[in-house]
Amino acid sequence: MVVTFTNTSENGTPGAYEWFFFRNLDDIKKESEGSTAAIDSIEIVAYDDSPVYTYENSGTYMVKLVSKKITGNQACVDTFYLENYIVADTSFIAVPNVFTPNGDGTNDNFVVKFWSMKSIEIDIFNRWGKRIHSWQSGDVRGFEGTWTETVWDGRGMGGKYASPGVYYYAIKGEGRDGVTRRKEGFFHLFRDKD
Repeated sequence: MVVTFTNTSENGTPGAYEWFFFRNLDDIKKESEGSTAAIDSIEIVAYDDSPVYTYENSGTYMVKLVSKKITGNQACVDTFYLENYIVADTSFIAVPNVFTPNGDGTNDNFVVKFWSMKSIEIDIFNRWGKRIHSWQSGDVRGFEGTWTETVWDGRGMGGKYASPGVYYYAIKGEGRDGVTRRKEGFFHLFRDKD
């Protein structure tokens, strides 16, 4: 998930802002259980007026802004914590159950929706179990909302259009949350008769 932070401080000196991006709260809690030692909860500090930060793993995160007004050799400092936590969702895959590659501009491609995935592999089989299409991607980006990917245009491996009917998919992916996601099922391919 990519988040753009906007600094709306009114009196701070440009270039004198510090953004503190905290680690996942659950990770901090686990590390601190039974320990009396201080736990480093800061992931990174950005010295930018309005930074862009990518949350690559699911979790719950805090963000703090330190604004400074510098006048001569004196500085006035104000600290602000974001009111709500940033929540990066777990990995997810959604697959349609109907596909109509008939050139009408609606649902012409088999589109799989997913987010927060490191890698994903998709295989499509005909009703006899023969693999007719395969698609894969590693280091998947695009965390804003749902990431969609056109994985099949309705042509078989030989470039010929697939016949209308029932097809099966098998999806395996590694989520940024460390969870292996698998999804299997079937969908219907409809096409107008020529």
